[in-house]
Amino acid sequence: MLIGCAGGDGNMLLNVGPMPNRTIATEQANLISKWARGWRKRREYLRHARGPFKPGDYGVSTRKGKTVFVHILKWPEGPVKLPNIAAKIVGAKLLSAAS
Repeated sequence: MLIGCAGGDGNMLLNVGPMPNRTIATEQANLISKWARGWRKRREYLRHARGPFKPGDYGVSTRKGKTVFVHILKWPEGPVKLPNIAAKIVGAKLLSAAS
């Protein structure tokens, strides 16, 4: 969800409210911690968000400087086809979700 939001020029709102005693429920605090770990792990390519390719059925793209990240969130039946860009591609790497 986070990657889809970032690549689609969106914002993500974590809807967390305090309990009557002004604390946050343990379950919600755990979810926020999990989200924060995911953000820290991926902030390199999420911070500056939108890449050169529009979001599509495959997923989204983000970029950092001259580096473009293509996030395949749902692999289609055939190959993922992206439009041409006015830049020379000098390399490619596969980064798994575990990276």
